Amino acid sequence: MKKILFLGVTSLAFILLPSCNSKKYFEPEKSSEMHTKTQTLGSKITFVNRDGATLSSGEYINKQGSGVVNLGKAYRYINESSQYILAANTTGNLKIIDKTTQKSKVVIGLQVPVVSANVSGDIVVYLLEDNSYGIYKISNNLKLWESKSESVFAIDNRVANPIFADGSIVLPTLDGKLLMLNPNNKEATKTIYISAQNNFNNAIFLSKVGNRLIAASAHSVLVVTGGNEKRMRVKLSDIVVTHNAIYLFAKNGEIIKSDFDLNKKASVKFDYALYSVVGAYGDKLYALDFKGALIVLNSSLTQHKIYNFEDVDSYTFISNNRLFKNKEVIKIDTLSYE
Repeated sequence: MKKILFLGVTSLAFILLPSCNSKKYFEPEKSSEMHTKTQTLGSKITFVNRDGATLSSGEYINKQGSGVVNLGKAYRYINESSQYILAANTTGNLKIIDKTTQKSKVVIGLQVPVVSANVSGDIVVYLLEDNSYGIYKISNNLKLWESKSESVFAIDNRVANPIFADGSIVLPTLDGKLLMLNPNNKEATKTIYISAQNNFNNAIFLSKVGNRLIAASAHSVLVVTGGNEKRMRVKLSDIVVTHNAIYLFAKNGEIIKSDFDLNKKASVKFDYALYSVVGAYGDKLYALDFKGALIVLNSSLTQHKIYNFEDVDSYTFISNNRLFKNKEVIKIDTLSYE
């Protein structure tokens, strides 16, 4: 099987930005010391995806906080529903864990590593490293069908998970497509292209907000409303949807606020900032530059304050009001933008 190159946001940013003789880094003219509560994790973060972080102990952290079960040796967190947790290993096994019993219900041998998945009721949808995808029924312990999209060479490792919406499944493939799927029919009912790049084109964000489907790759943002498609071309580090707005964290350091129709409402730029992790909590936005500056902004992007942190040389993840970095847990909701 052909191997795919997985790159994190910082490595990808250096590849996609124009080359120059000497790298330039974000150097804030003014910054403040960070005086906030810090705790220590018992284990370090070994893997991060769009929806969670896996610890070396087998425990995990999701967007809401600490997980409820141990995933097991060599397994990493993929996604979860109210009933099940999905975890995968590098040999192609997808484990479905029952939250009630906190035990494995079934392990699906898929032979190829899982990069994204979701579960709703009795149905599991998954995407594999070779861009194969399929549907599995838990109660029958049966793979209903499997298909494959075009092969890719390299992807951004923050692969967006599929979602269940309006009776269908929206599956983002690694080659920049959104497939509208029916669990009982392997032929996609509709295909939407996020953008047309050859590599690093996988969806890094996918969500349904009201009647709008919002998706993003490292090259483009897409909003689909009632069959109408709107796009904004931008080289993205990350994206946050909150406060009835879309916040785009660009690879040139610009932070853009748009409405749900991709009309630009505000922006602020921090030259040469490369955002390794971003998040939102309450009325604040957070953006951590990989050289260690933590930027705290208000939702209108009119105020901000920069705090001294440290170089980001390991996995980072934001869950609610906490920033996780290696074995550190930092409460960030007490940090002001004023």
